[in-house]
Amino acid sequence: MSSEYHGHGGRQQRKRPRDDQHDDFRRPRRADLLFSLQRDLTNLADPGGSVSPLEDIKYVGRKLAGEFEHPENKTPILELIREAVVQLSVKTCQYSAAVTLAGLSNKQFAQTIAESAGEWVQDALKRQDWLQLKFLLRFVAGLDQILQDYGVFEYLRLFATQIAGLATRSDYADALCKVVLLTLPFVASSTSRANTHRLNDLTTLLGTLEPYMQVRGAASFGKLTMHYQNDAGQAPYEQREELSMLFEQLKLTAGRGWNIRVLAHFQEHYIEAERFKLPSLVLGDAPPTACNEPVRYVLKLFVNQATETTPNETDLSGSLLRDLSCDILETCVANRKDAARFLIDIESYLPGGLFVLRGTPLDKIVVGPHGVPAWKSEDVVIEALFGELLALPMPRQKPIYYHAVLTELCKLVPQAVAPTFGRAIRQLYRTSPAMEPELVFRTWDWLSHHLSNFNFNWKWQEWEGDLTLPALSPQLVMIRETILKEVELSYHQRIRTTLPEAYHALIQEEAPAPRFTYTEGHPLAEQATALSTFLQQPQTPETLQQAEPIFKAISEASADGQEEATLIRVLVECALQLGHQSFSHALNTIEQTLLLLKQRCSVSREKQRQTVTCVMRFWRERPAVGLALLSKMVNYGIIEGSALVDWLLAMANQEASLATDTIAWETSVLGNRSILAQSAAWELLQLVFAKQATQTGQLQQRQAVLTKNIARQEKLLSDAAARAEAARAEADKVAAAKVEADKVAAAKADAGEAATNGDGQAPSAETAADTTMTEATPVVKAEEDLQTAALARAKDTLAENVAELAKVEQRIATVAQEKVEVVARLCSGLAGLIRESEGLQAWWARGLLRTVARRQRDILWQTGDAAEDAATVEDALREIHRDT
Repeated sequence: MSSEYHGHGGRQQRKRPRDDQHDDFRRPRRADLLFSLQRDLTNLADPGGSVSPLEDIKYVGRKLAGEFEHPENKTPILELIREAVVQLSVKTCQYSAAVTLAGLSNKQFAQTIAESAGEWVQDALKRQDWLQLKFLLRFVAGLDQILQDYGVFEYLRLFATQIAGLATRSDYADALCKVVLLTLPFVASSTSRANTHRLNDLTTLLGTLEPYMQVRGAASFGKLTMHYQNDAGQAPYEQREELSMLFEQLKLTAGRGWNIRVLAHFQEHYIEAERFKLPSLVLGDAPPTACNEPVRYVLKLFVNQATETTPNETDLSGSLLRDLSCDILETCVANRKDAARFLIDIESYLPGGLFVLRGTPLDKIVVGPHGVPAWKSEDVVIEALFGELLALPMPRQKPIYYHAVLTELCKLVPQAVAPTFGRAIRQLYRTSPAMEPELVFRTWDWLSHHLSNFNFNWKWQEWEGDLTLPALSPQLVMIRETILKEVELSYHQRIRTTLPEAYHALIQEEAPAPRFTYTEGHPLAEQATALSTFLQQPQTPETLQQAEPIFKAISEASADGQEEATLIRVLVECALQLGHQSFSHALNTIEQTLLLLKQRCSVSREKQRQTVTCVMRFWRERPAVGLALLSKMVNYGIIEGSALVDWLLAMANQEASLATDTIAWETSVLGNRSILAQSAAWELLQLVFAKQATQTGQLQQRQAVLTKNIARQEKLLSDAAARAEAARAEADKVAAAKVEADKVAAAKADAGEAATNGDGQAPSAETAADTTMTEATPVVKAEEDLQTAALARAKDTLAENVAELAKVEQRIATVAQEKVEVVARLCSGLAGLIRESEGLQAWWARGLLRTVARRQRDILWQTGDAAEDAATVEDALREIHRDT
């Protein structure tokens, strides 16, 4: 490695104690030694060390080689190395270097690590853990100096040959192909530039994958997972599918001699030593062809700038840096602070000269020698982070995780990262009219959360000119919904003070409060008061009858002829009014009135929809509270998720008959905003699908437990049957012996035989045996009864579990069908809404439909439907778009 690899970036150095720095050095205890080694591996090449990363790597290499000499340390050391490789993948090159240096000085260690690495790869391949397989292959690629026969290259050739034999696209082939393509740069980086034969072999292997990539490219990827709707012609860049772009970048890199800029390499510090062979891999047959995983497109934020701050789409460096950043996010998901720290320090583990100093303004960036660009590391990692947050159909992790990491980045280095955040926000805002509407929602959902961590500060003056845009324009909707979500995260007056006066029209002057219909002066006020008094009392199935006179009075006083609907409205609003002080009060009230609510509200689909309408109308100014309560009502069994869908479609159709793009929907159940352009609609969809997924997951978990129990009980039943049979056999044997003894005794008695012993008569041996059998018979019989009873219990328990499993499987099938019906209802309703709407309202409806269609693909795959069914959804979407 060249001397340009510094890694610390000029930051304060951190002293690392060495085990050999003391004159009175004594060998530490094994536990202390392993802890020390674990610490050294964890901190390897971290910025702020007292020595250079290279010296740190050499030290750890010597320590590994030395401690491996002790037999009791061998297995723990191997485990530590494996854990480090799969948990801190950003240091893969450094770990490979340390292990290689250890292997060059310790032949036994080199041989053992070669054997173990092959076993690790085989295990990850068997489990189809593609992330760990990628990490391990990259690690093995860096061990080339101690491996025979091209090292990991033979593994990659084996994978490529299998992939090339597939005639159609499949998830298995895509995942394996991505692992191979992302490992090739690590092989090239660890290969000497003079080894042209090896580099040519890499190019040949890349060619082996060409047929599959052509077949894969011929398949229709569709547009459902694109970040921007290309039909609008406003996408800020050409959208590229992730794997196809990576393959094209590798082909360009191969044509340029496999020069890999962004990976650290250490070949000049190695010496020649004995090499060892990797174990052969057992590669199973590829699974049946299936394309359940949607393709992913690459998000670019920092485009069309005067200065290039991230690699362009033809540069392999972009894919590698993005992949390294995403690996950090995946491996540090349990600790957002570690994720942010490794992301912001990513430059420390890469060669020097790639990035300008952190926080350098755009106008101060100077292109490096020979026209080589110098990028901004903060732009690279933030672009990767937003790529994960805005991935379609869903991010890999929960969105809140990415929110938290972005917040931690801002807290770690605010002066460097804040300008990058500003450019990212402005780019997302500027391009929102061409963006997928779901991603517009995710953007304002994140932005409101992010600003809440930084005193709600933002340069709102920049967007004042957009306040005159149509009410449903994506940019104005993003402004309005961001502010309203800020109110939910803080309080009304606090947010008003952070906004310029021009924005005050977007929120009310006073804090919003729920609206109770049946106040004094309303025709039903007296009945509502009586019902509220009743609801405050403890309820039992017996006391519910006491509410009948109140309900009868409400029905008689109802003037609209809709007695049942009026009963639902009065009941639900009274329950909500009793708990309106806080969310905990509301939950307590729902629990207290649960029996009555279930009795009245859950009996039909129409009454459930009316219940949802009542809740959202009561909390029209704070729909987030209404949705939270509806979520609890679904949990309590008061309503079903399908009722939420019915309400959403009903409200959207009501607005479509009243509104244009600029009208204020005063008659809307949610005030003066269209339901389609609110957080409520998107969060409602999330709620419905989350409840479905939770229900399915719980049923599948119960199914797995029952299946395991049945297998165990079948074994217990077999054992119980064997014991019962043995007890019966023993009982039969004793009974037969008793009968035989009785016959003998009877025969001798008839013959008058008697035996004496000394001065008296004694029982004969036969008589003694007969007595023993007589005494044993009840014991044997009791054992037989015991084992027979145990067998009967085992049969009953098995039968109960089998019956329950049948019910669970039936419920799984029913839930799967319900899920499909809900999604079909959504698709049908939204498609009709698109045909009846126009302009921006149709734009939002189409965005919701595309979101549902992405989820419908998931549901169809989960229920085992054929892939062509999912393709039919896309065909329908294209037809809908063409018609409208």
